[in-house]
Parts: sequence; C-alpha cells; structure tokens
Amino acid sequence: MLYRIFFFILLPYMKFFYRVKYLGRENIPESGPALVCANHSSLLDPVLVGMAMGIRLQMHFMAKKEVMSVPGLGLIARLAGAFSVDRDAGVSAIKHCFRLLEKKKFVMMFPEGTRYHEQQGRAKSGAGMIALRTGVPIIPVYMTPGKKRFFSRIDVVVGEKYLPSPDRSLPKSEQYSSVADDLMHRIYSLGDTVK
Repeated sequence: MLYRIFFFILLPYMKFFYRVKYLGRENIPESGPALVCANHSSLLDPVLVGMAMGIRLQMHFMAKKEVMSVPGLGLIARLAGAFSVDRDAGVSAIKHCFRLLEKKKFVMMFPEGTRYHEQQGRAKSGAGMIALRTGVPIIPVYMTPGKKRFFSRIDVVVGEKYLPSPDRSLPKSEQYSSVADDLMHRIYSLGDTVK
C-alpha cells in the first residue's frame, strides 16, 4: 500500500518536471521473480525504473548504506521497499535478496555499484552471482546517462528478460564477473535503440 501511495505522489511530479519516454514496456513480465538491472547516473534512477515497471509490480531496491542512513530519505526508501547494502559486508543483503526472489518478487539493483554520470562503469560481480545462484531471469534497463535536470528528455528502455548462460569451465568467481560484464553490455546496447 505504501509503495502505491509513493507511486501516485511521485507520478505527477515526474510528469511535470521531466520529459520521460518509456520504451520496451511490452517486455515487462506479468509476474516474478526477476532481477531488474540498470545503469546508474542519478539519484532519480530508482524512481525512473519504478515508474517504468508500473504500479502493479513493486520493486525491492538494493540501496547503498550511505543513502539509507540519510535522515528522512532512508525512512522513505525503506517504506517504499528498499533495503540496505553495505558494500564492505553485504552478506545479509544478499540473503535478503535471495529470500525476496524465492517469494517471486522483483529485485532491482545497479550492477555498477555507484553512479557514473557520463562513461560506462565496470560491473561488480554481484548481479552475476545472484542471477546464477538463484536461476532467476534478468531484465536489463537502460536510462539516459548523466544528471537528470528539470524538463530534460530522459529515455528509459526495458529490454527482454533473459537467463544468463555462464561458461562452466571457468571458476565461479570468473563466471559471475563474465555474466555481469555481459549484462552491462546488454544494458548499454539498449541505448542504441533511442539514438
């Protein structure tokens, strides 16, 4: 219920202040589980992904500990379904992520781990590890990189879901990294559809 309330509060704000074009919404599955992964360049990105997926599908966002500890913002994020990730000790967050996916939820994360305003960042292996260990499909999402300024044009492209196919001859850690690198390539390739 709180997720829906936040959605309806933010919807007119987003429509008034930003010119957002959503593409590929037909690729959004009817139900989970799924790991939703996007490039990251702005604090507005979680809102854009949530709006793209629609009110029917609640996103559970992985958010770094620093964001969740901001007074007010952290509380709102938690009420909206976000959970904290400590990048130095993320075991509990990963376990929580596994539990959500077992319950057929949608978990959203940024594989790059931090914001990159212009250039593409290198993916951390976490997204690859989660996808391979749970066997859930990944939904890649591309957003126009850079700071999201008022009244600017923003493209949000939802790609087709897919199951990663790792090279089983590699050690597990290399499999995770390989899947994460492939994921980032898929995400940024979606940007070619709007250029």
